[in-house]
Amino acid sequence: MIFEKKNKWETRGEIFGYLFSYSVFTLILFIALTFFKKMPVGWNYIHVIALTLFIVLIGTSLKEWLK
Repeated sequence: MIFEKKNKWETRGEIFGYLFSYSVFTLILFIALTFFKKMPVGWNYIHVIALTLFIVLIGTSLKEWLK
């Protein structure tokens, strides 16, 4: 149980941490796909961002749906 309210710095820190970890994961995925030559022809970093964002949105919607 949480009894104290989160302040704005905690909330900003959580958002920054999430965005930082998302961008690091996307970069590592892009490098791995490029290194192993598994990237479809014509794809770039923006396509990998869209793919991972789609996966995040599916996971978030499933989490909300199962509540």
